[in-house]
Amino acid sequence: MYTWFLATLFSYFGLLTRRIHPGWIALASVVAWTALPLLGSAHGMVGPRPDKFVFYAVFFFAGAALRPVLTRGPVPWAVTVPALAVAAAWALHAARTDAEPQVPMLTQVVVLLAVVGEVGVLQRLPRLRALRPVEWLGRNSIVPYLVHLPVIELLGRHSDLPAGPGTFALYYAVTTSPSACSRCCCGP
Repeated sequence: MYTWFLATLFSYFGLLTRRIHPGWIALASVVAWTALPLLGSAHGMVGPRPDKFVFYAVFFFAGAALRPVLTRGPVPWAVTVPALAVAAAWALHAARTDAEPQVPMLTQVVVLLAVVGEVGVLQRLPRLRALRPVEWLGRNSIVPYLVHLPVIELLGRHSDLPAGPGTFALYYAVTTSPSACSRCCCGP
């Protein structure tokens, strides 16, 4: 189910972070993800698996731990450039070998480095008026994400619209419409 993360977020932030700093939980998730194969549990990302909960925890908790640092100001170039270089080198290696990493925690660490590097670059870009709708969608993405599948299901089942760009544009407009979202699921 595409809403699997709601229970995960509740578990992560509703239960775990009340007493433990999110940075420690992020570190623990990297250790746990790495240890799972040593304990006889194969990694798998399909379906409702406990290892998926452990894998994604690092991203949620590292984000929560890094937020105060990242909102203070731009990530220094001394962090941004090496983070992007490591992530790019890893991506090239992964594309060339087309194989799973031998050390599972590398995936988590490299993705985190990529995100920190990307944030460092994006923090320095000018805020353009034309990108304000994209900023709005980023800040409010949870509602369109939760609403998009039911909207597509309802419109797909109860309309004779042909598949194509026009239908996609309609789905997108209905799903991301602030007034539609606020009326159907966010309250008044």
